[in-house]
Amino acid sequence: MSALSVKDSDKESVMSQQVDTVIKHGQLVLETGVVHGAIALKDGKIVAITTNESAPDARREIDATGLVVMPGMVDPHAHIWEPTHYPEREDYLTGTQAAAAGGITTLIEMPLSVPPVTNREAFEYKREIVEKKTVVDVAFWGALTEKSTGHYEELNDCGCVAYKVFIPYASPDYPHTPDYALLKSMEEISRFGGLVGVHAENADILFNRQKEFEEKGIFNGTAHEQARPEIAEVEAISRVILFAEHTGCRLHICHLSTIKARALIKQARARGVDVTVETCPHYLVLDTMDLEEHGGFAKCNPPLRSPENRELLWEMLKAGEFDMIGTDHTPYTDEDRLKHGDNIWKMPPGIGGMDLMLPLMLDEGYHKRGVSLEQLAKLMATQPARRFDLPHKGALNLGNDADIVLVDLDAEWTYTWANSYAKAKCIHSPYEGKRLKGKVVETLVRGNTVYRQGEVLAKPGSGHLNTRRMIE
Repeated sequence: MSALSVKDSDKESVMSQQVDTVIKHGQLVLETGVVHGAIALKDGKIVAITTNESAPDARREIDATGLVVMPGMVDPHAHIWEPTHYPEREDYLTGTQAAAAGGITTLIEMPLSVPPVTNREAFEYKREIVEKKTVVDVAFWGALTEKSTGHYEELNDCGCVAYKVFIPYASPDYPHTPDYALLKSMEEISRFGGLVGVHAENADILFNRQKEFEEKGIFNGTAHEQARPEIAEVEAISRVILFAEHTGCRLHICHLSTIKARALIKQARARGVDVTVETCPHYLVLDTMDLEEHGGFAKCNPPLRSPENRELLWEMLKAGEFDMIGTDHTPYTDEDRLKHGDNIWKMPPGIGGMDLMLPLMLDEGYHKRGVSLEQLAKLMATQPARRFDLPHKGALNLGNDADIVLVDLDAEWTYTWANSYAKAKCIHSPYEGKRLKGKVVETLVRGNTVYRQGEVLAKPGSGHLNTRRMIE
């Protein structure tokens, strides 16, 4: 960690008037490295990054002694699923409260609402809900389905930051998209430089393999991974890369679980295909041993893979081959799974964790594997913000939104869903009772403290809906 120097011109601009907030004596995680210093906030923006001695006068001062000051996390893959048929599940208030507790200041929400975000009317319907409930900032994925055809320009005008397609079967409200419809959609989206995100698994392989297991009466946890083999994921990634190469469409691979796709992605990038790749904390922390132990409560799609695969994913991460990490937070409660008994095939897939992404990566990445704070900030803040065209998010830079999280790297604590703000509480979660090192102390969104020491302070509706900003 190094000392911070300040240009005279910067000093003059901030010392001329009082700012709203100064955070002093912290370790600032900048794109260029970690430095001792202070950061000044005014009107929701970062207006100065200075030495502690040069910090301007402020109405409020936050003492960050012993803490790390990071950019607020940008979660590129969150499921709130509101509006929905199931009001007992997650909503924008509980979901964004959990996000704030985990240091997430912007979440990019998937379009699996009822109805899905297939047109302007659906977009505006969700906007009204967000404006009443959210406590952090939100951006919307648009839906890539057959019903969306002809509406992508309209959704781009609304401000959707990307378009999500399910190659495997998803749900009656959000059906999987056949190849020709996907190809046509990517052609349409490429015309305005849009981004297509893909849940990449081969639908035919998954459907028939699961059918075989069900007919044989096999319901144990590891059967879920065997019924969704790595070849199904690798084949689908290969296919969408070819579609992106043909159409020139920007491509994003959601929740990569298998190391076996590594060479495909490297080769595509070498050919100039514009493809980014995301993984999730559960693929880096959990594996098939957890799936065997927790059964349907550790079920996610794609599934958890082997312990050996998990360690190789860390190699990919350290080598800079992942562009970002997303929670893939799901809204399901214990009751959603318990009502199906031990039938893992009928249990809904997904592992909640909006408030766990940063703590898990601090514990498993920073402390146990030596991943730098700068790299973690890039993976969970800077790079998702830039890929999804939110240029004022994701980094502690002058002029950016003052989205900031204060972290105690040395705090050791035990995670329990009983203390989670999420409505998707799960006492059977594979994370329940997990001991962690590294904890979120305070979260600010546009300069306002929304969470501090276990308490959400923001009022419902204080968050903003962020829309795609074209970068010339």
